[in-house]
Order: sequence, then structure tokens, then C-alpha cells
Amino acid sequence: MAAPGETVTFTVSSDASGNPTFVWNVDGLDVQSDSSSLQWAFQGEGQHTVTVTVDDGFDSGTASTSIEVRTPQPNHPPSVTLDADHQQAAPGEPVTFTASFADPDPGDSVALAWYVDGDRAAENGLTLTRSFAATGTHGVRVVATDLSGASSEASIQVNVVGTAPEAAIAVRTPSPKTRKVTVLDASGSVPASPSGSIVSYHWDLNGNGTFETTCAGPVVGVISAAAGDHPVSVLVTDDSGGTSTPVTTVLSLATSRLDQEYAPGALAVTAGGCAGPAKDGVVPEGYPADDLTCYTTVRAGIAEAMSTCFRRRTAPVGDRLLVKELYASTRTVRLNGIDVRPSSGVAIEIDTWTAEVKTIGGKAKASVDAGSTLGKLTFYYGSISWDLPSGKASRFNLGSLSITKGAELFGLSVEGDARLDLVYRGAEVPVTIHLPAPLDVSATVTLKTDNLKGLRLEEVHLRVKNATFGAFTVNDLDLLYNAAAYQFDGFADLSLTSVGNLQVSIQVVGRTVTMFAANFTPVPPLALGSGVFLQHIDFGYDAGPPLTLNGGVKLTAGPPINGTAAAAIEGTLKFVASDPWLLRADGNASIAGFGVASAYLQYQSNGMIRLGGRIDARLYDIVSAKANIDMWLYAPTMKFNAQARGDVCVWKGCGGGALVVSSTGVGGCVYTFFADFGLGYRWDGEFKYYLTGCDINHWASAWDGGARNRLASYARTAAVSSEDMVVARGERAVYFRFASVDDPPQVTVTGPDGTEIAVPAGTENFEATDDHIVLQVPPEHATYVIVRDPAPGRWQVRTADGTPDLVAVGQASALPKPRVRASVGGRGHARTLDYRLNAVEGQTVQFFERAGRTTQRLGTVSDAQGRIRFSPAPGPAGERSIIAVVQHDGAPREQVTVASYRAPGPLRPAATRRIAVKRTATRAVVTWADARRAASWRVVATADDGRRWSVRLDRRTLVLPSVFRGRTVTVTVRGVSADQVAGPAKRQVSRGR
Repeated sequence: MAAPGETVTFTVSSDASGNPTFVWNVDGLDVQSDSSSLQWAFQGEGQHTVTVTVDDGFDSGTASTSIEVRTPQPNHPPSVTLDADHQQAAPGEPVTFTASFADPDPGDSVALAWYVDGDRAAENGLTLTRSFAATGTHGVRVVATDLSGASSEASIQVNVVGTAPEAAIAVRTPSPKTRKVTVLDASGSVPASPSGSIVSYHWDLNGNGTFETTCAGPVVGVISAAAGDHPVSVLVTDDSGGTSTPVTTVLSLATSRLDQEYAPGALAVTAGGCAGPAKDGVVPEGYPADDLTCYTTVRAGIAEAMSTCFRRRTAPVGDRLLVKELYASTRTVRLNGIDVRPSSGVAIEIDTWTAEVKTIGGKAKASVDAGSTLGKLTFYYGSISWDLPSGKASRFNLGSLSITKGAELFGLSVEGDARLDLVYRGAEVPVTIHLPAPLDVSATVTLKTDNLKGLRLEEVHLRVKNATFGAFTVNDLDLLYNAAAYQFDGFADLSLTSVGNLQVSIQVVGRTVTMFAANFTPVPPLALGSGVFLQHIDFGYDAGPPLTLNGGVKLTAGPPINGTAAAAIEGTLKFVASDPWLLRADGNASIAGFGVASAYLQYQSNGMIRLGGRIDARLYDIVSAKANIDMWLYAPTMKFNAQARGDVCVWKGCGGGALVVSSTGVGGCVYTFFADFGLGYRWDGEFKYYLTGCDINHWASAWDGGARNRLASYARTAAVSSEDMVVARGERAVYFRFASVDDPPQVTVTGPDGTEIAVPAGTENFEATDDHIVLQVPPEHATYVIVRDPAPGRWQVRTADGTPDLVAVGQASALPKPRVRASVGGRGHARTLDYRLNAVEGQTVQFFERAGRTTQRLGTVSDAQGRIRFSPAPGPAGERSIIAVVQHDGAPREQVTVASYRAPGPLRPAATRRIAVKRTATRAVVTWADARRAASWRVVATADDGRRWSVRLDRRTLVLPSVFRGRTVTVTVRGVSADQVAGPAKRQVSRGR
């Protein structure tokens, strides 16, 4: 067998005489070789045949052979496992080891090699049996190797020990009782060897199955407050390393008279220790002590005591086979975070055996430092005898609360009472606080304290009834705050009158506001953003996401027009905490004082304001409209544009059309199939009737032209000095205007081809046919005639009998249709707009980028071609349209989409590189480094007492008041761009000291 491409040598032997010839054939193909051997490399896999013919001139013979060509498979090492029938044995005891292996390569062979304590064994089978004379740990290893040399191994260890020792327990105390030490003796235990010895005793004194008490000697003492049966077990280890099986005895404890002197259940578990000399311990000056060493920390039961100097002494326990340690100090002792200050000549003693803390020789004062707000709270003054056993809290009612003289809360003196609950290594202090009349305010504050973290807030329960703080009134409040879970429960009913009339009702469960209702009328109106003012609001709360507020609202927006806000709406309210955030109101609206039914007003934090709805309005009895309206307002410039599409009437002429109200004025337009007409009015001028193509965006702020179903030509009007008018060749339409000093004149217009258009008698005519339109407008004393596809040449006009003399004759012609082409180049946030347009005198083109709620003006051009460089407007990634608004003489003519491209997402600010938290005794000052593209900052800070600060800042400094050195503070800083895009967060933890 060979691999593809591998050279194979074929050799033939024969009995031919002379000089024979050799003819080779491979798979039916003759090969040029006149030799007794052939070298050949097969390229394809499969079975191949090689044939050779030998001819010596007298005779010939043929022989053939076959060879298989196959791509070799990669070799995989075998896997091997090793087991022993037991892994602990006595000296000389046989142990059998069994190996098993597997090779993933079919047909491969595997050989085994055994090693015992590092030496190669003679055996090579699947099993190996060995016995070990020496005690200790012995290792056995097996290596499996295949034909290609790949190998793997497995190993196991055997522990060889002598005969195990035997444990024994004897109860030395007759009639064991609760609260009394019971002595147990394991000195009857026997080592494995007669010449050996027991080196350690392992006790399970509380029956939990764990041998947590190890003694060098055989005697222990046990004490418990619970009567009944208590199992106690021991196992022993001798000098050969052998360990016995556990031995258990059951102590039956009778009730002791001392139980009547202790709180029931104060010691629910069994405790004890080794007999013999006591360990390090602690006692004050003049107190009998075993040594003069100053110890600083003592632990007993649930108590942890710290002082500058504890002295230690020992005392007998029970039947004097045991001794206990007692520690005492005449200085202030911090016990579970509570400062216990003994009077002069008095000591605080701690019994580590019974976990009792008591005063020796007099009284002591228990207090806790509550910081600069409440000063030092004194809970108790008197003699102390506290039982602080392990595993249970002890509760003490310590009477009235007193506060250091001069301390106050929010500028008010405080009175109340407190209780002390001692728990494992700490304490809880429920404090009830009352503010003096006439304020009906009370609170239950639960503080936690320990020796490491000091005093901290655990829980606050605040209750207020009809309390007034300046202009702020709390009608009813019941609020529970859990600092560990950062959780509120309760309700509140509040009102505020200093900035208007505010009424708020809140209900909170956990971290969720389950009910929130508010009613607010600010005085004066409250600015929500540039150009948007809140007049009144009623709203409710929905947690989202995203966060949504719903309710009722009255908003105004834009500059005043004739004493009225440009836009106003009263209806329902919705707030969406997007980026940029969005505020939307739905209801009845007005634009410059004109009513809009079923409308909405939408404000984005980037300055865009939009209003839309259904309008049914009449303007000065001249223009009326029933149409859908769409309004845009850009707050930074206060320019706005509102367009309506639907049924519009200008004087007596009605049809499909449009109406606009903007920061410039108001206009209306009626569309016909070939020409449009309408009127306009500037806020600072008079009515203007015009037949100039009626592009109503003439009145609009050009930043947003809006959608057009149809754009009429904007015609340029030129007065003529005679009553004859000349029409150039190729005009699509011609506009004639005839004015008199009184009523609209009655005229007849005649063209060079004989066309005759006669205006009927009357003063308010409106007539529209396939080839002409007639309109009379009494306020302007004018008659308009529009002719479709007029014949070139001289047109004449004559007045009817009785018609006043003409005082003005006007004529208009249509401009050429605008043509704009554009394409977007570049990539990422560096883009170019290449444009090409037909140059017309007086024409400008404005380009805008638009997608959803994103709009940006790119530039204004008049050249026939050029390039504009721009960056995509802030907004989500995706398709953007390029809009061209064509203007002539400052009035928009046409709006068209000329290009599109895919924009990237907005540029986010970078993360700040550094946050520094400087601590003083009473506050934390947070500063941070600047970051690219960050215009402002969102900062969230939390303290380990549950307080939380969430602010938006322009500066890079935040001061956290009343944050003491012992508090841990976590600060998160996130940059926000000028376009309100938030960047990544940076987090810093400042731990208390």
C-alpha cells in the first residue's frame, strides 16, 4: 500500500538468457523503461495493476502485481485508565492494579509498560499485583504506546499504613447538668502499635458530624443550655499516621438551677474546648491577671470586643479539670460597634467560656457615634450583665434616647427612645424620633453597627401628617426604606405652591412605583426646552422600558404671533426616555390662533418640534381649509412652517389645495389641473393676492419644505404699459391680471388665433375649464385670467360697457422646470454631496438630510455644479434621504428626493480615563478627567448606607455631602455629547476607612 504521490519501486527477476528486453505496463498504459526495475508514483487513490513482459529473443514471459493507493489517516494516541482494588493497605498486603485502554485508530496495536515507585516493572499485561513493605504513599503508573510511538499514561497512589488505633470516651462528671461543664476523657484510646502513642484527639462536641475541635490532650469540657440528649464523638490519630473510626457517647443533661437566671434559649448549641493551659487572653490595672500583656481584640459567642488594652486571667471551670479565660479593661470597649465606657474604677469583663459581658465594681455607659447630624446617642447608663452566647441575638430595652447637647435634625431639636439588639459581631439600634409640635412628624430609624464599618443606616420608616415646610406641604406620608435592598414601600400625598399649584400622590412597593398621579400648574409657565413651555400638566407613570409618562397637558411652543403662541395644544401627554428624549401631546391644538382638531405636538430634546392633525379653519373670511396639517419648528432659530393638504377655498374658488402658517405669514393655494392660484398675508403687512404659480412655501421657513403632491410653476410678473399683451412662443401658461379702482372689471381677452375669453357679469366669478381659469377678487379690485398653452403673439383686452377704467394690467410667464441631480460619497462620518442642476437666474437650492425624526440642513447653492462636505446628523444608523428644495427669488418652488445613503450610528463620547474621589471627615468630592466629544456628564453615586445621587452636570466635579470616611461610595460617570448621545460608563469605588 502506498500514499498518493509516493514513489514505489517494482523489480522483476527472470531466467532469460542474453540481453532480454523489459516492457512495463501501468494500469493498461505502456511505460518507457528497458530495465528490470520501475519507479512509479500513483496520483489517484484505489487499486492499481503493474504488468511486465520479458523477452530474450527466444521466448517471452509476463508477470503482474497489484498495489492499493490510499491517503494515510493521522495517528491518534491511545487512551488509558488505571484502577486499584483498594488504595489503603497494610504492609505486605497485595494490591491489584488493572489498566484498560482504547485506540481510536482501527487496526493499531498498543503496548503497555508498568512503573512502580518510578522503576520499570517486567510485566506488560493489563494487570499488575504488588505488595509494599514500607508504610507511606506508593505510586504506580502505566504507559500505553501505539505502533506510531504515540502514548498516554495514568497513575494511582496507595497509602500503606499500620494497624489503626482505637478511640474510647469516658464521662468524668457525675450527673451532668445544663449550664455546667461536663468533662469528657479520651485517655483510654489505644494506638495501633504497643510502642506507639496517640498524638491528637479530634472532637465533635455539637453533634453536627464535623470534628472541628482538635486537642493535644485527651480531656475536653462541654457546656450547653439545652436539657436532653447531646451526642459527642471523638476519633484519634497515633504516631504511625493511622486514624481510628469515630466513637460516640450521648450526654443526658438535666436542667440546672442556673437556667432560671438566663434568658430562655440564649445558648441553643453545645460549646466547649480543650482542657489545660489557656490560650492568649486579657484584665485592667488592679485586676488579678495571669500576664501583663495588652490584648486588643476578644471574641466570645456573638460578641467581638475591641479596646486599647485587655488584661487576661484564668479561672477554674466545673470540677477544676478545666480552666477558662477572662479578659477585662478599665478603658472604653467597643462591643459589636457599641462604645461601652466604664466609670472610674470600673472594669468591663468578658468571659470567653460562658460568653458573658459584665461590669466589675460599678456602672458603664453604652453609646454609639451617630455622626455630625445626631451626635453621640447614649442608649444606657447602669450596671451591665449581658449574656452573649453564640448563634443567637440578645435584645435589651435600654430606655430613653438622649442626644448630645446642641444636636439637632434639619435645624430642629429631636426627642425619642431607642432599643439595642445585639447580633453576631454587631448590633442593631431601632430609634424612634419625634419632631416637636406643631410638626406631626415621626420616624423609626434602624441603625446597624459593628467594629469594622461603624454605624450605618439599615431601615427608615417615616410617617408625616399635615406637615408644612415653607411652601411645601406633606398631606399624608408613610414610607419605609430598606437600605440593604435599596427598596421603598409606602405612599405619599404632597403639594407645592411656591412655583404654582402642585399636587402629587405616590404609592411605592419594592423598587416599583405602583401608583403615581400629579397635577401641576406652574406660575409663570415652565420652560421644558428651547421654545417649549408647560402651562398645565396631569400625568401618570409607566416604568417601561422605556420610561413613559402618560396624562394630560397644555403646552405652548414658538414665538408669539399677534399676542398668541405660534403653537399650542391641550390633551394627553406621553414622555419617552429615548436619546434624544421625546415629549408628545395629543389633543386639540392651535397654530397662530387657528384651531386644529385631533392634533399632536411632539418635542425632541435636540430642538425639533413637530405638530400635526386635522384642520377645519377659516382665515379672515377669505381662505378656508379642511385638510391634514403638518408643522415643523426648529427651537434654536424659532423658525417654523405648517402645511395643510386637503380641500382649500380662496374666495369663491375651491378645490384640492394647501394652506400654510409659518413664522413669516400665512398663505392659501387652490390646485387646478394646469394652473394654481391663491393668496398670502405677512404678519407684518397686508393681504397679497397672487397668481404666480402659488408655491405656498413662499411663506415657509425653508429648512423643511414638506411633502408636495404637486408643485406649480412660480411665475414672474411684469407690468405692461398698454392694454395689449405679447405672449412669447413656447409658453405653457400665461397669467393676466386686470385691476380697477372699484369692483373687479368685466373684460374680454382675445388671442392672435381668435381665442376669446369673456368674463361674465358680476364681481365674484370663478370659472375653470380645460383651457382657461377666470377668478375675481373683490378685496383686490382685480380680475384674473389664466390661459393654457396660449398662442404666441399679441393678445388684446377690452372692457365691457359700464366697467370702470383699468388702472393696472399684469402678465406672468412660467419658469422652466428645475432639474437637480446629486450623489453621496465618502464613508463613515466624513461625507460629500456632489450636485448638478440647471442654472436659472434667481434660483437657489437647499439640500437637507432626513431620516425619521432626524433632519439636517447641508447647505444652499446656486452654482450649476459643486460639492458639499458634511457629517451625518445625530440619529440611528440606517438609510438617509437627501432632499433638494428649489427656490426662486426666495420662495420654494419644488422639493424632491435626489439621493440616499446608509449613515453610521452617532459618534459616542469616549469614556473618561480617570475618576478621583477625595474624602474629608464629612463629605466626598468626586472629580474626573475630560473625554473626547463629551459636552456634559451623567453621574450616579451610591453610598453603602443606601443613599443615591443621580445628576446631569456640565462641570467635572460633584460634591457628596454628609458622606463620612467610613462610608463606601461607588461612582459611575458617563459622558454625553452635544447631540445627547451617551458614551460608555466609567466606575470607581471609594471604600470607607
